[in-house]
Amino acid sequence: MVGYIPGDGPMHRTHPLTALSIVVLVATGAFAVPGMWNTAFVGVAVVLVLVERVPRVFKTAVPLALPFWFFLLLLHGLMGDDWQRGVILAARITTMVFVFLVFLASVHPARLVEAFVAKKAPFFVAFLFAATLQAVPDLRSRAAAVLEAQRCRGLRAGGGLANRVGALVPLTVPLVMSALAGLDEKTVALETRGATGGAAKTPLNPPADPLSSRIVRWSSLLAAVVLVWTRVTLW
Repeated sequence: MVGYIPGDGPMHRTHPLTALSIVVLVATGAFAVPGMWNTAFVGVAVVLVLVERVPRVFKTAVPLALPFWFFLLLLHGLMGDDWQRGVILAARITTMVFVFLVFLASVHPARLVEAFVAKKAPFFVAFLFAATLQAVPDLRSRAAAVLEAQRCRGLRAGGGLANRVGALVPLTVPLVMSALAGLDEKTVALETRGATGGAAKTPLNPPADPLSSRIVRWSSLLAAVVLVWTRVTLW
């Protein structure tokens, strides 16, 4: 699973909220533009990956998107005789997968939290947003650590179906307990730092937010609103 990948692409360098606004615009376009035109946003999402130079995104996004293409084309194409509908839905899901992963790879969670705090957003909202983005990569890393630890103890997780089913409990229970323990540690850490207090937080290292970044951010959000309005009223 893709997490943050160091780099110097435009979304790496720009303000995190500007990067988020670009992702929102592309995702909105995939759902707001009618007909087969929305498939163009798959190309836009792929271009974002290439511009950011995070090819590792393809290794995760393609296996995630392919099953949706298979089942949606099977459901709407072969069974429903509506291939276009299947392609449109699959393209929307593919765009969402790509833009989510490229955002995850391009914006460090700490910078995202600092950006929200610098804009006077409640700290718990900023932390919850960043923690949500990191939930799957964190669980994946925990699962890999649990698997290695259990293999060192003699667990056979591969092989036939019986071995795989038998390994579920020795793998699942430590993973769940580890995730709960990590959540408890984060809660205690936030409480001791006064994160739930009502006082405004001061960002230690707020990301630079030049005029050009603000123009791109507000233009992207305005374009997303226009797309939604056009979809609702005209299309």
